Amino acid sequence: MDVTYTTKSDKAEDEKDLRCSTSSTTEVDVNQHLSNHSTKKLYECSVCDYRCKRLGTLKRHIFLHTGVKPYFCTECEYKCATKFLLKSHARSHSVEKRFECSICDYKCKRSDTLKHHLLTHTGVKPYSCNECEYKFATVGLLNAHAITHSNEKIHKCSICDYKGKRRWELHRHMMIHTQEKPFACTLCNHKCITSGQLQIHMRIHTKDKPFVCLICDYKCSQYTNLKKHLYIHTGEKPFPCTVCDYKCSSGSDLKRHMSVHSNKKQYECTICDYRCKHLHHLKKHIQNHTNKNPIV
Repeated sequence: MDVTYTTKSDKAEDEKDLRCSTSSTTEVDVNQHLSNHSTKKLYECSVCDYRCKRLGTLKRHIFLHTGVKPYFCTECEYKCATKFLLKSHARSHSVEKRFECSICDYKCKRSDTLKHHLLTHTGVKPYSCNECEYKFATVGLLNAHAITHSNEKIHKCSICDYKGKRRWELHRHMMIHTQEKPFACTLCNHKCITSGQLQIHMRIHTKDKPFVCLICDYKCSQYTNLKKHLYIHTGEKPFPCTVCDYKCSSGSDLKRHMSVHSNKKQYECTICDYRCKHLHHLKKHIQNHTNKNPIV
């Protein structure tokens, strides 16, 4: 005979017996459901400090340590550790864009995406930010923007100290640990973590340079490169040194400068024990072993 178990909170608020309407025919199922009402994280990873409320969640986490990839693509040989990664990868096989804009040539895979696109033609932005003057066409865009005003990073990596403001940022970060690269180039062997990275990579093959400087003839394939280029015209130097008064126009220049304040010698010769702070110094040193001009 089947026995029905009704869930109940372990400790009722204000001494009241709080119940929900969920029921089950097995004690295992009811115990599983009880975790939804509890903040306790009973299951611990034996490898790292990760804790969770459900055994199934812990089992999926363990895949990150063992390298097991139980989820596989039915279209190719791709395998991964989580359903999220498989879902992201599956988009690389889907090229159908059934929804078309009646005003321009825009096409997309989802009807809600098309609705958002249509607002770009009307210019209507009914949702305003309470912190600044930004306005948005959808609640989703407003919520995404609101995070920029907060310093709270609630999404934590279970393996390292990384924290992110958005759940998708954490998912993308986890691929560093799993070494998953679900987006593959169809023209070469290059693989990457996000569809945006793949889109940028494809411009290597197409030679497309959609970002154009309005002041000179400069063109590039990435917006970040255009942004850096514009500093040449504006004279802006947004990267200040925290030790001295030095300022520069790029993060890479600042990183090179910071070595002046550090005793760390990160560049090593593979032939002898020579170490130095700067790459160009190492290249000059290599000349002593090869009797050739340093690489420029």
